[in-house]
Amino acid sequence: MKITGTLVVLLAFGGVARAQSQARPHLFLVMPAGGQAGTSFDVVVTGQNLGTPESLYFSIPGARAEYIGPASNPKTGKQPKVPGPQVSFRFKVTLPEDAKPGIQDIRVVTKGGISNPRAFAVGDLKEFMETEPNDDVPQANKVELNSTVNGVISAPTDVDYFQFKGKKGQRVVVSCLSTSIDSKLPAMIEVYSKDGRYLGSGRGYRENDSLMDCVIPTDDDYLVRVSSFTYTQGGPDYYYRLTISTAPWIDAVFPTTIEPGKEAQVTFYGRNLPGGKLDPTMIVAGREMETLTIPVKAPAGAEATQRLQFGGWIGPSTSGLDGFEWRLKNDAGRSNPILFTFAAAPVVLDNGKNDSVETAQPITIPCEIAGRIEKKADRDWYSFHAKKGMYTIELIGDRLGAPLDLYFVLQDAKGKTITEQDDPQPNEILSPQFYTRTFDPPAYRFVVQADGDYHILVASRDGFVQAGPRHCYQLRITPERPDFRLIAMPAPTVFPPQNILAQPDASVVGQGGNQAIQLLVWRRDGFNSDITLTAKGLPEGLTVPPQVLPAGQKVGYLVLNAAPEAPAWTGPIQIIGTATVKGEKLVREVRAATITWPTQNNIPAVSRLDRALVLAVRDKAPFSLVASNESFSAFPGGKIKVSVKLKRNNPGMTGNVQLLPLSIPVGLTFNPTNLKLDAGGSGEINIVLDVKQNAAPGRFTVVLRGTTQGPGMIKGKGKPPVGLVNQVSTPISVTILPKQVAKLTVTPQTQKVIAGKDTNITVKVARIYDYDGPFKVELLAPPGAKGIQAEEAQIKAGENEATLVLQIPTRTPPGNYQNCTIRATAQYQGHAVVHETKININVIKGK
Repeated sequence: MKITGTLVVLLAFGGVARAQSQARPHLFLVMPAGGQAGTSFDVVVTGQNLGTPESLYFSIPGARAEYIGPASNPKTGKQPKVPGPQVSFRFKVTLPEDAKPGIQDIRVVTKGGISNPRAFAVGDLKEFMETEPNDDVPQANKVELNSTVNGVISAPTDVDYFQFKGKKGQRVVVSCLSTSIDSKLPAMIEVYSKDGRYLGSGRGYRENDSLMDCVIPTDDDYLVRVSSFTYTQGGPDYYYRLTISTAPWIDAVFPTTIEPGKEAQVTFYGRNLPGGKLDPTMIVAGREMETLTIPVKAPAGAEATQRLQFGGWIGPSTSGLDGFEWRLKNDAGRSNPILFTFAAAPVVLDNGKNDSVETAQPITIPCEIAGRIEKKADRDWYSFHAKKGMYTIELIGDRLGAPLDLYFVLQDAKGKTITEQDDPQPNEILSPQFYTRTFDPPAYRFVVQADGDYHILVASRDGFVQAGPRHCYQLRITPERPDFRLIAMPAPTVFPPQNILAQPDASVVGQGGNQAIQLLVWRRDGFNSDITLTAKGLPEGLTVPPQVLPAGQKVGYLVLNAAPEAPAWTGPIQIIGTATVKGEKLVREVRAATITWPTQNNIPAVSRLDRALVLAVRDKAPFSLVASNESFSAFPGGKIKVSVKLKRNNPGMTGNVQLLPLSIPVGLTFNPTNLKLDAGGSGEINIVLDVKQNAAPGRFTVVLRGTTQGPGMIKGKGKPPVGLVNQVSTPISVTILPKQVAKLTVTPQTQKVIAGKDTNITVKVARIYDYDGPFKVELLAPPGAKGIQAEEAQIKAGENEATLVLQIPTRTPPGNYQNCTIRATAQYQGHAVVHETKININVIKGK
């Protein structure tokens, strides 16, 4: 069985039956978790609901897999029965010679759909599999220098030994990947000579990945020891990739940011750098770094510079950045990837002589500062002149992978503190399922009221005890440029009151059914516009109804619909977000992410970015929910009635379907209700959405979730219902209309005018709800006003006032004409919003 495509272990996932007749697959483990480009090897995948797998799906172009059959259980040595609660299958995988090195994705494809991904690393070194027993020195597995070993710490006290031959003077780098390949192992690595001399150790290089290096003292055999730090964690999901090599390792670069399309001289810090020289002033974990300075050119073009092209692990906090990777190569092989970001302004380098406000480094804004905490207790001061306007100050370090806890202090020319920014607030985290917690301070909106001089201090909370070449940061000071980035994840399928809040999953839509994808929004530089969602690369029979992520919302859902006869399909799709900011159209491609390991009891999920947004179309959905496709609108305090139709596709389903909101704005409420099936397996109900009095205006998409028990399913004793079947409705488009989008004023309230002369009136608006459109301004004169009139005027988009010219005929009798109305009409989402105020017009006789 041949396939082209991508590749994941443990835990029993919560019992929620899906739409299709065969349950959706879940991938737990892949062993080995990677392979050498240009080779063929066996891969064992372990998971739940795998049935008989149809294929593997890779994010590696040209990768192939051939199904071999069930694999024996590593503990019992027996082959599993199919289907089983947790089963393993063997494939022969072939990677193309030109496969790009780095962390890719692998998934299992079955009749029930496609699984969640697991990391699958592509390397350029020879690969080995750990073999037991290797728990002591005499049992050490013999491996080659410049190779990678795939192993497992199968129990908390398990220890794995590996033996390699080294030559005097070689600088050997030992890397143990764990977090990067979706493993739970807190890896600890140690290196010893054959006679027991300790040469070094490493752990916690980044997350649970570990790194160390040593210089071989003499030609001999050497031992690498791998264990779980503290010896308290172990199991099949505590696997690792151990690389022992003389290939380059990049610890840091300076600068870390380059303007798109431009070339910069970059200094690399690391080990075994090709042409590198030792620098005794640059120390990482007690080891002297080599330095190498070469030119690096950043990609150009909007398509490239709005993406994050990086072959390493990308955690949630990094997912909103844009950047590209760089690697070095020597005779032994390629280095690890290092991330460069795209600078949004000219790059200024930290001069290293700015440790006090008196020696502050002058900079010209807008700019991006490439800085570093190069020595303990380092504090970097910068001075700049800012003109009146809105600026964004953003400081990045932790999101680059730097071991920094940054903060900054902004002061005026007199030394008065304007703001001190440290850790973000909890409400700035995108989602518990995509936990974007970072040690970087939040972006700060700097409002400059008048031209002036300022100082800014950058420092790290732990800078008194940690410093060095890895401690790099970027400080951006630029005018506000509102923008956004989107993250897509499979929608949750288990909901409270069940304890499991999040689990690894994939998107599978059944024929005649709907599938929701959760969308998370990084809103940059004050971006607060609606985002219109569309899709590209959809297969036959799959559509995306028009949907909008409203202004200010950071979490929403996109609903995909499969036609009743949509053919079975598996592959990647693209979701596109489009917004308009000050007349400029912004088009951004959605980035895909998934949960790596399930979580319980409100603990944030472990998650990461994927290489593509992948879904499957499969057989009939158990039922379909179709809401009225018209667009609804209401003012605060109003009600919206929506017709929802239910059609049963599985004749074994006889129970009612409970309707609950999956996605609903804060300003709307909906009481859960049951939709009953008639004898023919259909049903219809009119639901009522209540609009709160304090509801914020905007365009919103409401999505309902229908839940029922699958045919033949029963409730487990003392447990939540099992066999629950969920389907989402087609999207419901709702516009909450504002009663006003501005406060209208005319001064003075009484206008003294002379008959026969025109008089100018200034009409002003104070905008609210971020409305920046135009207003039509007109005068409504009361009966008996004797010809008083005014030509229609307009307050232009983004402006706040206009002049209305009163025309008073000579024949108009003198007098006080009360209750004349000034009306300003705005168009909000295609609806007229009227603002009125009364004025008096006192007409006096002209000379």
